[in-house]
Amino acid sequence: MGSSITDPLAHVSDESLLLLGRMGKADARNSLAVRYYKNRRRICYKASSAIMGFLDEWEANEAFFRGYLDAEMSYRFGRVSFSAYACKCIRFALANAADSKLAKSKMMVAFSLDAPQSEEDGSESTLCMADIVQDASSPEDPRVFLDYAESLSLLNKLPKSVNPVALKIVSGIRGGYKISEIARNLGMSEKQANYHLGRYRTWAKKTLTKCGVLAA
Repeated sequence: MGSSITDPLAHVSDESLLLLGRMGKADARNSLAVRYYKNRRRICYKASSAIMGFLDEWEANEAFFRGYLDAEMSYRFGRVSFSAYACKCIRFALANAADSKLAKSKMMVAFSLDAPQSEEDGSESTLCMADIVQDASSPEDPRVFLDYAESLSLLNKLPKSVNPVALKIVSGIRGGYKISEIARNLGMSEKQANYHLGRYRTWAKKTLTKCGVLAA
């Protein structure tokens, strides 16, 4: 990974700098940290472009530092390259940041796709079901939750009840395809496609209810 030509340690490998840093060479540790910091955006997008589309710059930077420091402290020599290990740690940090953001924010409200639903008292709800999960009357699924789901899939952290193929189905629906067309392209029956889609919706509703985005 490249670094500034003014850095006298620019030619030294990541692993060598890390080893020197652990031996108490502060300049080596600093050189490695600066090297990764200057490339943080590229590294973060390589780790997960889907999550980077969900986090703002401040959140992404914080996740980067958490992931990098974790990699620096826990890397073991001889297994994989430090750059690959750091990318993995940063990916997990980004996923945790996205998970936290989803749990704490009300971003779903900004993705309204139809008229707000009416509450029992006649007032309008600030959240439409179409903001969360696609149903028979809505052709789309909000990108924000799908990004979150795709990020979990990349990390093999999707719940067992959700098959990764469901994300392809949801993405196809967002692209304007009929469920029958999607099923045919995926080599499955329409019944199977609807089954996977139903499991995805159930998980999405449960997750968002738990986060407080949807009323229980």
